[in-house]
Amino acid sequence: MEKSFFREKLIQELVINEYELILATDVIEATQLTRKNSFESIIAQFSLQGSDAIELILNVKDFKKKTPIIIIDFKKSNMKHEALKAGATSFFDFPVNIKTIIELLNKSLECVAI
Repeated sequence: MEKSFFREKLIQELVINEYELILATDVIEATQLTRKNSFESIIAQFSLQGSDAIELILNVKDFKKKTPIIIIDFKKSNMKHEALKAGATSFFDFPVNIKTIIELLNKSLECVAI
C-alpha cells in the first residue's frame, strides 16, 4: 500500500469511527494547533516537513504531558527508541494495519474516560 493511499484510508477509517480530525502540514502548525485545541490523541508520521516527529513530541509533551502520540514511520528510520524515549506512546513502521491504530485509539480513549 502506498503512503498517500494509506493516509487517505486512515483518514477515512477515522471519520467512519467518528473521530474528529484536524490536519497539520508541519511541526510548527501541529504544535500551534495542539496549543490551541484539546486533543485526546495525536497521530503523526515520523518525517515531517522541515523536521521530524521527535521535535513534535517534545513540543507537545512540554505542555500536554498525558496526550497519547502515535508515530508512523514511512521511511524506516530506526528511530523508534528515540521517539518512545521522547514521549511517543506508540511507534509503527509502515506498513501498519489501520485497524491496529483504531484499536489503539479506542483503548487510549477508554483510559481517558476512566
